[in-house]
Amino acid sequence: MVRRHVLHHLERLLPDLRNIVMVVGIAAQGTRAHDFVDGAKALKMFGEYVPVRAQIADVRHFSAHADAARILDRLRGAPAPRTTRQARMP
Repeated sequence: MVRRHVLHHLERLLPDLRNIVMVVGIAAQGTRAHDFVDGAKALKMFGEYVPVRAQIADVRHFSAHADAARILDRLRGAPAPRTTRQARMP
C-alpha cells in the first residue's frame, strides 16, 4: 500500500511536464509506479484521474534502499533542480 503523503506528492507533481519522477528499483506489476513506468497517461488517486505529464525516469538497476548513497552521488553531478523531494514507497 502506498503511503498517502507519496500520493499527495505525485498528485501535485505528475501533471507538470517540467517535473521528473524517478522510479528507483523494480516497479511491481499492479502498482501505480508500474503503470506510469509503462506509459499510463493518467492515474487514479483519491477518486479522481491525475494526468501524467511529468517525465518518468525508470531506474531499475538500482535498489532504492541498498544503493541510496550511489543514487545521491549521481544526482550531485546533475544540474541543481529548483526543488527535490524524496518519498519512499514501502
